[in-house]
Amino acid sequence: MTGEMREITDSVIFDAQRSRRNYVESIANFVPTTKGSMLLVHDGYAFRLKNKLAYGKKQWYCTGRPKLGCNVDVTTALHKQGSNTMLNF
Repeated sequence: MTGEMREITDSVIFDAQRSRRNYVESIANFVPTTKGSMLLVHDGYAFRLKNKLAYGKKQWYCTGRPKLGCNVDVTTALHKQGSNTMLNF
């Protein structure tokens, strides 16, 4: 990475860990960190990659968990629709 901050916008669905029935489709920004990893950013919250799951799914945890009480995990998976690639789960 050149240190230049760039945003990659994709469509993702967010899922509260405790209530798997409540899905919210939204726009998320993926921002590179200075160490080369990616943060998923949504509604002022940042999420770090927690696990890589089967079938290309990825689980993210809220970085504000200790300070802000953010108890949300996010799961994303690659989904191809036509020629566009979106992130959904």
